[in-house]
Amino acid sequence: MMTAPARRPRRRSGHGAESPTLARLAAAREQLDAEIVERRRCEDQQLTEYAAATDAVTEAEARRDAALADLERQATHVREAAEQELATLEARQGAVLVALHADRTAEELATLVSLPLRRVRTLLRTHREPPAAAVDSPTPPHAQAPGPPAEHPPTRSAPDPSPSADDAPGGDVPVASPETVPDAGASATAAAATAATEDGLAPAS
Repeated sequence: MMTAPARRPRRRSGHGAESPTLARLAAAREQLDAEIVERRRCEDQQLTEYAAATDAVTEAEARRDAALADLERQATHVREAAEQELATLEARQGAVLVALHADRTAEELATLVSLPLRRVRTLLRTHREPPAAAVDSPTPPHAQAPGPPAEHPPTRSAPDPSPSADDAPGGDVPVASPETVPDAGASATAAAATAATEDGLAPAS
């Protein structure tokens, strides 16, 4: 009788021996972790550079605004000084043109000084001296601006003792003339004749 060959027991993976799959997974995880660390390090450097550039932009904008404000103040000062100087020079030009205008017309002055005729007329009108009468005798204050007329209370007329036509209730009161007023004697005679006629008697002649 033949006996079956004995089976060799299988080798089980456990704590006693490391699995090659587990080792491969652990190695992959370590590789990923190393890549993450490297990426974070690069990101930290980039963020540091970005923050430095942003701070530099803020400082540059502040310097620009301060410089522009200072230039604006200087420009305002230059404009004001130039306007004052030009006004003084223009007054000198106007005084000379006014003196020349005593013997020459505005058209001749425009041709003489090579200025537009409108400009010459403006200078003459602006810098011509006022009349001597207006300078020596100023207008008194009360004549400059007359005030409104003084208000007076309405004047009431004395009442008329005789009734007027406006006081009549019916309007105008007719005024009798001598021709329309009957005589007293004629009225009595007419009344007597009327009474006799009504009684059947002849009127007395």
